[in-house]
Amino acid sequence: MGTGAREGAEGRGSGAGSKKGSGQGGAGLPGGGGGGGGGPVDVATLKILSKQPPEYPVFSRKRREEGKVSIIITIEAGHVVRADIERGSGHSRLDEAALRAVRTWRFDYPGRIRARVPVSFRLK
Repeated sequence: MGTGAREGAEGRGSGAGSKKGSGQGGAGLPGGGGGGGGGPVDVATLKILSKQPPEYPVFSRKRREEGKVSIIITIEAGHVVRADIERGSGHSRLDEAALRAVRTWRFDYPGRIRARVPVSFRLK
């Protein structure tokens, strides 16, 4: 049974989740805005130096849980300093696995910026 969590372009948009990231956008990227007025950029517009995919929780696999998670991350000097669920999958184990993974990512970005990261969990 092949399984895995895939990060994809789907899951974009503004969800109505109760937890949202905060911080200012960085200048020089579309949607970055520098002054805090711009929203998060799509993570695909940033150069990712290190990206660990989320582990599919064993219990979630057994229960056949799937879903899409939208995460807002704040990056400072290439490191993720904050990660918040914008829109959850409906399964807390999947949401936590996605958060754990994106917190370890590293970027080639010298300033401070917020980005939206879509993560999909699909069983094959």
